[in-house]
Amino acid sequence: RSGYDPQAMLRIIHVLKDQETFEVQRAKEEGREPHVYHGLFSTHPDNDQRLQEVVGAARQFANPSARTNNTAEFLRHLDGLVFGDSAQEGIRRGNRFYHAELDFALTFPAGWRIENGTDRLSAQPPSNDGMIQFSLQDINKRVTPEAYLRTQLKLGNLQRGESLEHDGMPGYTGIAEQNTPFGRLPVRYVVLYRGDQALIFAGLSKTRGMPYKYDSQILQTARSFHRLTADERKLAEPQRIQIIRAKPGTTFAVLARDSAIPNHPEAQLRLLNGRYPSGEPAPGDAVKVVR
Repeated sequence: RSGYDPQAMLRIIHVLKDQETFEVQRAKEEGREPHVYHGLFSTHPDNDQRLQEVVGAARQFANPSARTNNTAEFLRHLDGLVFGDSAQEGIRRGNRFYHAELDFALTFPAGWRIENGTDRLSAQPPSNDGMIQFSLQDINKRVTPEAYLRTQLKLGNLQRGESLEHDGMPGYTGIAEQNTPFGRLPVRYVVLYRGDQALIFAGLSKTRGMPYKYDSQILQTARSFHRLTADERKLAEPQRIQIIRAKPGTTFAVLARDSAIPNHPEAQLRLLNGRYPSGEPAPGDAVKVVR
């Protein structure tokens, strides 16, 4: 009765289903479980009997003389919206991470996938047989970096320990047997002190024995920590959606070349614009891009 088209509900579910399909495909490529709501819509929206019945029943109440369409207003609100990581959470760009508020940059091994959690960063290689985690903690009690690992992190079984220093920050590193997502394995720990904060790095590989498969990468990641340079502060700004008008010859493949989206830019641009998996914009269409 308000003037909205009941059929639009199916188009909304199309978007969600396309996102699920993309996530399943990407998870398969990366050798992990997909992040989806299993069983919500097991079939395509066009074939879902429940949806068809609801939309069909709603049509009897539709006002045939009024159709509310706020597309232009909706796009105006989207123009400039942050896409992906926010400045408050820190920005991932490839295998690098930038955080303006906390004033640091970090480089993980090339090709590793970075996950930006609420309290830590984690990265995994394409083979999924290792992991590096990074977190920040306040130093509540002034102790040496070695004592911090042994007492604050309760690593009483720390072995092969040695002091280190990076960029003027004192630190300590060692290896401790720990329960991990891959079972009980030796974990390389590194702690660095920056002011009143402890920078904690933990890394492992499924492969036992010395040297550990990713030991050098773990230490290299810890040594990559540094304060932001002037140029890096620009990289710590989030990506944003911009609305453009498609011209003759505009395709998502062309737009993907200049996109700031790091992974699967062409597919993600299609998802953003309701054209997944193979649609293209028509000349004059409003198109969402990421810059």
